[in-house]
Amino acid sequence: MPVINGRFINKDVSGVERFAIEMSERLNYRVVKPSRLFSKGILGHFWEQLYLPLYCFFYNELLICLCNTSPVLYRNKVIVLHDVFFVDFPQWYSFKFRFFYKYATKLTLNRTLSIFTVSEYSKKRISQVFNVAEDSITVLGNALPSDFESIQKNDITVSKEPFFLAVGVNQERKNFKGIISAFIEFKKKYKSNYKLVIVGGNGNNFNTDLDLVNDAELFKSDIVFTGRVDDESLCCYYQQCIAFLSLSHAEGFGIPVLEAMAFGAPVICSNNTAYPEVADDAAVMVDIYDESKIVEAMQNISTDLILREQLVKKGNKRYQIFKWEYFAKKMRGICEDSSC
Repeated sequence: MPVINGRFINKDVSGVERFAIEMSERLNYRVVKPSRLFSKGILGHFWEQLYLPLYCFFYNELLICLCNTSPVLYRNKVIVLHDVFFVDFPQWYSFKFRFFYKYATKLTLNRTLSIFTVSEYSKKRISQVFNVAEDSITVLGNALPSDFESIQKNDITVSKEPFFLAVGVNQERKNFKGIISAFIEFKKKYKSNYKLVIVGGNGNNFNTDLDLVNDAELFKSDIVFTGRVDDESLCCYYQQCIAFLSLSHAEGFGIPVLEAMAFGAPVICSNNTAYPEVADDAAVMVDIYDESKIVEAMQNISTDLILREQLVKKGNKRYQIFKWEYFAKKMRGICEDSSC
């Protein structure tokens, strides 16, 4: 019977950990997890590279690794590799991190029974970077987090003024500097009363981005950093925003796009990486390096009720295409064939 690498259990939940949580609940295989002491840092690597493979070897278990990393030398395993950003965007990572992950990933892919990923974009890049045949990589995906499915619309008002919304941790990849810059240009050009609300991470960390944007000080009162909020509050922000902005430089999938669609937010997103296959025609896609196009999209959505209604309707259909149960069934079939 397959077992799941549970190193993700005690980590902070990002998109990768969310995928692992949702999939492990539906695969219904036993999760082998470290103690909290061995969950992070060098001790986490020690547990994953030494203890876990010895355990699986002793019990002759197929190991399912859902979060990019796995015991490098253990062969009876399958792995989900979500992206190769450490190769495509080296400026976002330290030399030590890039060297270790590229070397470890190459060894892992040569010593695994099956490779999975979460988008056609990631599948293509994995194939190109590591010289792996595309037909040997199976695409799964992401879906609306289960916690969100039980949240009902409520009347809690999160802002007295109309607002654009952005969500995520403050990483360079998420391009919050670009979002802030485009919002300021929108304010300067159209003299509106709109706010920009940024949810996620430590709100204080966003001040660096604010300081780097021209004229930011003039509009500082119009930009709200909430920090982390609970799921119910986040859904309120989605429900009440004029539009959700997801303008990352790169995404292996982009779960917040589906979250926004599920709660009725029109979406403006990047036209790069995995965004087109996730959003399809249910979002306004823009070139994030052309600020005028972002500003134009913001103006169109803020003034065109018919456009907003069309995007909401398409988004409501689009997010429902992605089902955790389907991805788990697809993965389970391959894993059970591999363990025969």
